[in-house]
Amino acid sequence: MRPDSSIRMQRGFGLPLAVFIITVLALIGAAMVALTRTGQEAVGSEIQSIRAFYAAESGAQLALTTILPLTGGSIGVAGCNALSLNPAFNAAGLEGCTASVTCSGQTVDGSDYYRIVSLGECRFGASGNTARRRIEVMAKGP
Repeated sequence: MRPDSSIRMQRGFGLPLAVFIITVLALIGAAMVALTRTGQEAVGSEIQSIRAFYAAESGAQLALTTILPLTGGSIGVAGCNALSLNPAFNAAGLEGCTASVTCSGQTVDGSDYYRIVSLGECRFGASGNTARRRIEVMAKGP
């Protein structure tokens, strides 16, 4: 066997190897882009979920200040049962969020007890996704 015949047998091996390496690197790059996009969407959903929580919290606080005003007294059980709040928020961080608040009350042994349920909702994204959080608060009247 002559030395130049072994060189001829090795020709053309570099091209398929280069194509294989480029293909593998392209697949790895595509996977990294997909993982990054998924991570960004998860973070965005988490932020919207937190915003919905704070919208629900704000609605519950608004109901509490309506039922038990800082000036003293309360609106009573009948006032609580008739209460229905639907605030829309314009504050920084809660734009586009709403809360739906209901109250139910009852008197036990001469004391008024109130149960406030607040559902916060924030819409986000071009697809119109919605994040919702619900908060329940129990309070005892003066």
